[in-house]
Amino acid sequence: MITLFDKKTPIEVVPTIFDFSLSIGSATISTATVTATRNASESTGVDASPEDIIYGAASISGGLVSQRITGGVAEVMYDLFCTANLSDGTVLTLSAKLPVEAT
Repeated sequence: MITLFDKKTPIEVVPTIFDFSLSIGSATISTATVTATRNASESTGVDASPEDIIYGAASISGGLVSQRITGGVAEVMYDLFCTANLSDGTVLTLSAKLPVEAT
């Protein structure tokens, strides 16, 4: 299942949360990264550097991964991908969509 985050404007900095808590069992999240791409089929805007919306490093709290998102281009739908590396060697991914609209 793909999460659809609330829309944001280019001037906002917003948190996104990826919830792995039902999938990790007794393991813990050792490291996590979030990447971003432009969804070409759902965007009328153009962003040559979609990865620039990632603001700082992801933070981990239990089974949750939080990533702040900044900027973006109006009328672009971003696809976000969170990869969590677990203490037992398992690698999990979650994806989400984040629409950016004009202010």
